[in-house]
Amino acid sequence: MKIVWKLLVVVFCLLCPASVLAADGTIQFIQSSTSSGRLEGAPDGVTASFYNDNSRNKFQLMAGSTMTLTLKGLPANLSLKGIRLLLKTNAKAGQGVAKAWVGDSLVADYSIATLGDDFRDVDIGAETVAFKSTLVIQIKAFTNSVYCVRFCVDYTDKDVSGKPVDIAGFCQTFGPATLKLNDAKVVCVRGDDVFVRDASAAIDFHRSALKLSEGDVLNGVVKGQYAFTDGLPMIVGTSVQQLSVVSGNKVEARRVAADSLATCLSDLVEVHVTDREISLSDRFGVVQQNYERILPVGADGLVRGIAAQRDGLYVIYPIQPPLFLYADSVENVYVNFPLACVELHRNFAAGQWNTLTLPFSMTAEQVAQTFGDGTLVAAFEGDDAKILNFSLRSDASIRARIPYIIWPAHNQDIIKLDSISLSDAEAGAEMVKGEQYDFVGTLNKVSPDAGSVYLAAHNKTKTLTEGGSIKAFRAYFATTAGNAWGINVTGLPSGIVQPQYKALRRHQIRYNVAGQRVTATYRGLQIIDGRKFLVR
Repeated sequence: MKIVWKLLVVVFCLLCPASVLAADGTIQFIQSSTSSGRLEGAPDGVTASFYNDNSRNKFQLMAGSTMTLTLKGLPANLSLKGIRLLLKTNAKAGQGVAKAWVGDSLVADYSIATLGDDFRDVDIGAETVAFKSTLVIQIKAFTNSVYCVRFCVDYTDKDVSGKPVDIAGFCQTFGPATLKLNDAKVVCVRGDDVFVRDASAAIDFHRSALKLSEGDVLNGVVKGQYAFTDGLPMIVGTSVQQLSVVSGNKVEARRVAADSLATCLSDLVEVHVTDREISLSDRFGVVQQNYERILPVGADGLVRGIAAQRDGLYVIYPIQPPLFLYADSVENVYVNFPLACVELHRNFAAGQWNTLTLPFSMTAEQVAQTFGDGTLVAAFEGDDAKILNFSLRSDASIRARIPYIIWPAHNQDIIKLDSISLSDAEAGAEMVKGEQYDFVGTLNKVSPDAGSVYLAAHNKTKTLTEGGSIKAFRAYFATTAGNAWGINVTGLPSGIVQPQYKALRRHQIRYNVAGQRVTATYRGLQIIDGRKFLVR
């Protein structure tokens, strides 16, 4: 005969008079202002304790304070069916949230502003963890509004394990159930979380003692209890009935559209983030710090990780840093991100100066690995008599958003980097001011004012015409002074030819390296106003 027990735990504050909510088959724990609480109708051996860490008022849940209920001595044959939390707030409640935990798992968020004077009964169903003989429930407020909370715990003593089911069927159960694995594959192992996929769905073997590796193929029967924590379907309290494990091939992530994540919960997926917002949350310590952020629509990239759905949002728990894609011919959407991989598409010509602005920083070692040993990077130092002056950077490093000129050792059309920070990307490119020419970086295609100057092939400067544009990851010179005569780079090593000026004033006095005065038609190295120019 089925016996269904219901634990109704009622916690009242001074504003809520103590009373007994009597009902047939109900076991009650009652906390009042004059007693430490009592438990009525519980199975033998079950005890309950209540703790409120708010020292100002024992029964009012102030901002930051926590109410904790601990049930001990629960019989081993009891199966947790669900937990309901009933909250009531002051009528003057402002904005705020309260959060509830079962064990160490966050199971519910409540908007304080929407609760109001009447109790709100929120059934969180299977969003629980295995409790064995002890169950701990906590609720913490992040505003001063909550003044009454009820904890309701439902469980049964019936063996509900029933007929073995596949993963999809197991995710519909409450209490202990039997999971039958038929050519199920281990798609990912992250610490004590083992993610397993069969033909029907995927699930997380949470805190499992099973020693499994990615690619293992599983057949057999295991018992456990379904749980739903952090947006993931889980099996907890796993006990093996019969299980064979065979090593398998490398696991490929499922390439799915962002709007299909709900069908791949707890599965290893690879998702493009361009078509909808996706929430990323660091559950596995990928960046060695806690982060949770939303990638906006249009942020082109690939995220590889475990799929989840939480609070109405699709969530990816990355198992490696996300890959962001950038190109000079598209509208790039930038995000701040603590640790990422990037792939940037843009052509660089070797043996000449190229303007460059990047949404991320590069060390000198990364510059050399990408563009080759001997690559030079120079920073703008201003202009003098229509000469654009640059100085060589001694370590050839590149700072995010700053415009430079770069002399690659070999042709390059793509930059690939791992483990970099995009913390400044959203702020846009910077401008380095000069007297008559301002050096302006671009992280997207821009249309500067006509008359702006840009660096063309073979180190020549040209004037931008009406309607002209500059692609992303370059730079131009904003000016009203007309075209510059050329660029001058100081600190060049031997063997690197000084850039040629596009045009020189014919009336200037010129000398060759022997100190002889020459005309403007002289081919070779000319010295003008103390500077050296190569005229071909």
